[in-house]
Amino acid sequence: MEDIEGRRKQRLQFLHELYRLTNGNENAYANMYDIGKTYNFDKETILTCTQYLEGEGLLRSQALGGRIAGLVGITHAGVREVEEAIINPQSSTKYFPPASAVHIINVQTMTMTNSQLVQGGSDNIFGKNIVVGSGTISVSETQLEKSSNEYVQSLKSFSETINKQLEGLQIPEEQIKSINESVNELAKAVKDINPGKEKEIDYVKQTIVESKTATLVQKVLNVLPQAAETAATFTPLAPFSKLIGKGVQGIVDAIKK
Repeated sequence: MEDIEGRRKQRLQFLHELYRLTNGNENAYANMYDIGKTYNFDKETILTCTQYLEGEGLLRSQALGGRIAGLVGITHAGVREVEEAIINPQSSTKYFPPASAVHIINVQTMTMTNSQLVQGGSDNIFGKNIVVGSGTISVSETQLEKSSNEYVQSLKSFSETINKQLEGLQIPEEQIKSINESVNELAKAVKDINPGKEKEIDYVKQTIVESKTATLVQKVLNVLPQAAETAATFTPLAPFSKLIGKGVQGIVDAIKK
């Protein structure tokens, strides 16, 4: 017999994490594989959660390759479901079991403020803004810093470009950390690809690189929406077109629609 109740719990965990990563912003997107990683979901669980929640109108796939790119966003209905579950943790919702019966990371310390989840306690990061200066976004892994790989170098240039645009702005610390993670994850994914060997990479590798590129672009646009109108912002990533078979600006244009 299928564990239906277990699946309902997983769907709540998945949607709650999407809510947390996007801060309940219906115009923001997150990588569904990053969401699933929080709870150690395997690929099949991630796909079934995504398919069900999308079918019920609680999340949507980004038009850029949809689930291939791995980007998903929460809908207004999804925001309402998550907030109802947290406000009334002892009660079931239409789609989910009581939140009190589900292991949800940080749920015990979260409170509702202006229809957004804010983590309580001294480590409150949603409510804490920082002034971002030069060097905040970087390829920081030691083994990558010394790499002469064309794609790692383009990520370094991209980081420098983003830092200049972030100077003087107040950006939530968690978003800066998230961008840094995406920069380094993408750098790790491409560090072993040699120039002239791009056509030799298999479909799985290409899909991974495209997904991580799209995730990075989305996170940058979340904090710098005006960057979508400035082609120069993403120009340093131009070499990635040889890996994913399309220009990065095409990814930007698809995301901003």
